[in-house]
Amino acid sequence: MTCRIKKLLGVQLLIFFALGNQAASADPIPVDDNLSRNPIGAYLEYLEDTGKKLSIQDIVSPNAAPRHGWKQSPQKAISLGYTKSAYWVRFSAANRSRRDISLLLMQEYPLIGRITLYEPAGYNTFRTTETGAEYEFSKRPLRHRTFVFPMTLKAGESKTCYMRFETDGSMSIVLTMFSPAEFQLWAEYEAILLWLFCGIFLVMIVYNFFLFLSVRDPSYLYYILFLASFLLMAMSLNGTASQYLWPRSLWWGIYCRPILLGLIVGTFVQFLRNFTRMKENFPIINRVCIALVVANIAASASTPLLNNYQLSMSGSVVLAAISISIGLVFLIYMTVIKKSRQSLFVLVAYALFFICTMFYLLKSMGLLADNFITNWSMHLGAVMFLVLLSFGLADRINVMRNELRSLTLSLEDKVTHRTEELHSAMEELEASNQQLATARDELWGEMQLAKKIQTILLPTRPAISGYQITAYMSLAQMVGGDYYDVINLDGTDWIVIGDVSGHGVPAGLIMMMVQTAIHTVLVCEPDLKPNVLLARVNMVITQNIKLLGEDKYMTITVIACITDGVFYHSGLHQDIMIYRAATEKVELVKTDGMWLGIMDDIEGVVKNSNFKMNVNDTMLLFTDGITEAWVKGSVRDRRDAESDMFGDERLMEIMAKMGGRSCVEIKNEILQKLQDYILNDDITMIVLKRLT
Repeated sequence: MTCRIKKLLGVQLLIFFALGNQAASADPIPVDDNLSRNPIGAYLEYLEDTGKKLSIQDIVSPNAAPRHGWKQSPQKAISLGYTKSAYWVRFSAANRSRRDISLLLMQEYPLIGRITLYEPAGYNTFRTTETGAEYEFSKRPLRHRTFVFPMTLKAGESKTCYMRFETDGSMSIVLTMFSPAEFQLWAEYEAILLWLFCGIFLVMIVYNFFLFLSVRDPSYLYYILFLASFLLMAMSLNGTASQYLWPRSLWWGIYCRPILLGLIVGTFVQFLRNFTRMKENFPIINRVCIALVVANIAASASTPLLNNYQLSMSGSVVLAAISISIGLVFLIYMTVIKKSRQSLFVLVAYALFFICTMFYLLKSMGLLADNFITNWSMHLGAVMFLVLLSFGLADRINVMRNELRSLTLSLEDKVTHRTEELHSAMEELEASNQQLATARDELWGEMQLAKKIQTILLPTRPAISGYQITAYMSLAQMVGGDYYDVINLDGTDWIVIGDVSGHGVPAGLIMMMVQTAIHTVLVCEPDLKPNVLLARVNMVITQNIKLLGEDKYMTITVIACITDGVFYHSGLHQDIMIYRAATEKVELVKTDGMWLGIMDDIEGVVKNSNFKMNVNDTMLLFTDGITEAWVKGSVRDRRDAESDMFGDERLMEIMAKMGGRSCVEIKNEILQKLQDYILNDDITMIVLKRLT
């Protein structure tokens, strides 16, 4: 009896520990086939780790919850400002569907220094994924400006995940779940807007550079420096700079913000001094502004010496606040008292940018709805700020022109002529943009045509007398480099499979050249041996690849089916798999020779070999897009080829299991297994079974 009581208590303790490990927010995040984009802030609980010493085992301990005090997130975002503490977040997700679901978890704020995701991997064990702004961009689980974690929920599974956040900057936790398809659409749409934003800044930088060359006004030079610093700062804040400009420069990626902030404020104050002619009209305020410029530039220059992000950023922010406040008071005075029209443009630009920035900050804090306006309000405010300042500069040109008109008509003619030249330059830029858009549309049409041509070249209904045959091809891009063919000639049936290195248009073009060359040679000489066929095709293809200037080659095997199940083959490609019905085992037929496109003459390298298929034997030809597929959920740079890659052995196991079935059933079984893998290359296969 005592033994039974001990066992019962042990089971209860085990259940209690497991519940303590899995307990998270009261409501798990529902995940089903309808998952698209789901902000999960309302499902989060967070915990402050003031000493930064808690481990995952401390967190999931059954006694941890009452001791540490988890808090329910009151908003869609957890905004904690500058903090020296680390923070833990936990949430539960429940798969309510009958199939495994892949999803992506995104941390939207891209400036967190260190993030660790803990996913349950067994009893009291976790699979960890580490990333953050203090890691090289190549270490991220997914190549994106934010931090994106691939996850998989098995059918009916419910699990609790933990995340640890630590940063020297502002702590803002904004988590969203995506389906892979929805994330791809969202990322493409976002990329268009981000690059449009950058493009507008670059165009205005070029435009104002032309203005500077024309009018020689230092205001335009300071404005250009301000725009360049502002653009780099915006790209740093939204994460695109870490992705494209400095993916390996960790120190600069973190400390660039206080440096750029000082440059932004310093160049803008200097622009304001020249724009309003402060030196002549307001000498006392001009001295204050000079001191502000020197202080902001000095703060930028001192950042490498301090090597303390919070101290540097706090100093830069304080100086920026002082400078902006003084500038705002001055602009109000100039607009209201002095009735300056140029100052009105700058004041309105100030106000609009401030309002739009507040919209973005309130959205980040969860106080405003997450929509197009709030997501892009800061970028929109920056663009309006940019345009209004440009209008102010343009208006100043008109004022200068009126002043110069009173001095001399000849100078007025020169200014007008230069202004017209600038307008012509802008029209030429617009015309160039239109030509680029037209070229893009034409290129898209040509891609569609190339895909159609490549599809037409493939055999629609491959057939060989006495055999059952099926084939399948799927391209990683619109145009691919995989090639298969079944050519029926008098007395001989030919089977061809090959793979051009890489994929895309160049690979597709070489594939079509090889297909055309093989058909041309065989129509003229149908009785050629396989090695002679390859040698002749290689001479043409090698020369064409050199003319294209492409570093490409093609693996290929050609097989001639003569009579009574005898096959002659030549060429180096994936080994041929043959299921022997008599022994129910899979035999590998090695391929040997040389790839096409490497040497001008391969006649002495490629040889002929042969094998025989008996009745009910089945042959499988395939490309490496199948065997080199990676299992979903595997992390780049942490993959193990033996366990995470599809591989030849798994393909042989399928053949051994399904070899006695029809060709279509074998093909479908392979495709079914591939659904659990990420396909990064074209995949092609031919399944052939001897019937008589």
